[in-house]
Amino acid sequence: MVVAIFLMLFLQSSAEGNFPHPEVDSFDICWEKGYTDHECESGQPTICYCCYSDGCWICDHIYQPQSCVWDPKYGTRLETAPQTEPPSISPESGQRFKPPFKPPSVAVHAGPTVINFDDVITGGLGTGGPISVTDQYASQGVSFNSPVAVDFSKGNSIPDFAHSGTIAIEQCYAAEFCTAPIEIKFNQGQSRVKVWVGYDSALQEKTPVILRAFDASGNQIARAEANLAEQGPIPIQIPLEVSTINTRNRLLTKSNIIRVTVDFRDENRYTNGLAVDDVEFERVEGIMPEILPTTVKA
Repeated sequence: MVVAIFLMLFLQSSAEGNFPHPEVDSFDICWEKGYTDHECESGQPTICYCCYSDGCWICDHIYQPQSCVWDPKYGTRLETAPQTEPPSISPESGQRFKPPFKPPSVAVHAGPTVINFDDVITGGLGTGGPISVTDQYASQGVSFNSPVAVDFSKGNSIPDFAHSGTIAIEQCYAAEFCTAPIEIKFNQGQSRVKVWVGYDSALQEKTPVILRAFDASGNQIARAEANLAEQGPIPIQIPLEVSTINTRNRLLTKSNIIRVTVDFRDENRYTNGLAVDDVEFERVEGIMPEILPTTVKA
């Protein structure tokens, strides 16, 4: 009986407090109306939000409205405007609801995956028989556009060349006039990708090498660049990393890196000798617990 009365009172109050967001709306409009918002002062590294009954604007910062996203999964169930006291369900009930609270944002990920190629049985420089890398790591969510795995401890060996172990990948191995990049594809969007690069012979000048990241539509969304020195061989010790992680609030992170390429800035330059090792990637998903009313005993 008590449960039935409680539900009836809650539903009645929810209907009275229903305030869906208008058709033409923005975070600024929501803010001006004074709906639920917290911790949006200048300089604070926390998220802020402004809610209607059918969803919330979730933002990095009030002064950065371009960071706001509308999320219909969360909404204010009670209160039509800020109140100093929680709204009473009824004088007779002896129970009150607190206004919706701001739960902490949570970033969920399984940790980075690293492909080091050391499980590939392959040949070395000048030995013949290097193995192409394509879908050997499909079970880990990644594939390659047929670079070859080279064991730099075999044949014309280069000691301590790989970033870890002795095996790394190269594109255009034993090919002439080849400008193909090393391309890495993921079976779902990633938030961060890192590779280590080097060069297995001598360079006559400083040469910029670039890691480019693309989304599912083919748009370049991030890039990282470093110079290969005028020397050689250059051990695979140069990191390149791209990321879409929102460092201020991972709730707003987009995991949309679906493909990356490793190439020279001059796309007409031959990519023979450009080597990559320890491909690292991770997916970060921001989630926010449901905003639920809290019952306070009288």
